[in-house]
Amino acid sequence: MVRPVDLGDKTVCASGIKRIDPVLARSYARTTLEGNDLLLCVRGTTGTVAMAEPALAGANVTRGIVPIRFEPRIISEAFGYYLLRSEGVQRQIRAKTYGTALMQVNIGDLRKIVVAFPPLEKQTVLVEQLDAIQEAADQLSEVYERKLTALDELKKSLLHQAFSGNL
Repeated sequence: MVRPVDLGDKTVCASGIKRIDPVLARSYARTTLEGNDLLLCVRGTTGTVAMAEPALAGANVTRGIVPIRFEPRIISEAFGYYLLRSEGVQRQIRAKTYGTALMQVNIGDLRKIVVAFPPLEKQTVLVEQLDAIQEAADQLSEVYERKLTALDELKKSLLHQAFSGNL
């Protein structure tokens, strides 16, 4: 059973998934994953997107997640991932999200989202470029986190020295 908390990285791995009784899982056949599904969070952190690994075929999702399957001859899964994360789609999701204690969006509203997409050949090129940009952004984020940790350690050291009269 894939839960909204399992979405966060680009892909959802089978290793962190909770197991449920197969009899119960079969009663939700409509949301059974085929593998390589795009998963969109519709409760809580609406708009969060992840790609399900092929190993998740046969798994199910909670009510807080909607599996999305584009026609592969029209929109590739990898391009669909970036499309769902795009500002234009996310803006439409935010506009239809409601609630105070639990934010959510209706599946009917998701079906009305308007998207533009290039031909498959162009999608492949765009995905390669977007993957490279994402990788560079991830590397910068890691460097930033390391620098923040180093600054925090320096601050603690300086405070310790100042309060112990060593400055």
